[in-house]
Amino acid sequence: MAKKKSPSRKKYDEENPILGIRVPKALKERFERHLAPSKQAPATFLKSILDKEQAVIDERVNSCVKQRFGAFSKRIEEIDNLMFRLLLTFDEKNIPSLCPKCENKGDYRLLLAWGVRIRHDGKSEEYPTWKCLHCGWIYDIYGTIDPASVKWDDTEAALAELRKKLSEKKR
Repeated sequence: MAKKKSPSRKKYDEENPILGIRVPKALKERFERHLAPSKQAPATFLKSILDKEQAVIDERVNSCVKQRFGAFSKRIEEIDNLMFRLLLTFDEKNIPSLCPKCENKGDYRLLLAWGVRIRHDGKSEEYPTWKCLHCGWIYDIYGTIDPASVKWDDTEAALAELRKKLSEKKR
């Protein structure tokens, strides 16, 4: 009759199943010789080998992605920069830059701000953007700007504009 296992033993067996494989005798001896000096557990050795293999695979994938899409992502960045320069040239008297989230709730303008963005090559840089005075919405087409890093270009002007909007709303 089989002995009943405790719940903790059942859980341990489920989380750590046995891996059994047949290998040639020469490979088994080589494996044991390799583990003997370090007294490393076979499971630890297997995990380290799999981690190294995964790192090699990840590096190959990243290399292929950079080769295939590197020029494409650089082109997207150039288009984004061009679009931003166009937005900066708007004459706010004729074409006010309004927040897309707040425009139907009131006249909330976007003001120039600066944030840290992660480029396609993984480097970070200061980057100009627009930020709403009311809701804090940020112009960030590709989601590369860290929202916590965004600060208004001229904080005093931003606060004055917000006070003006709030006082107009109270009237």
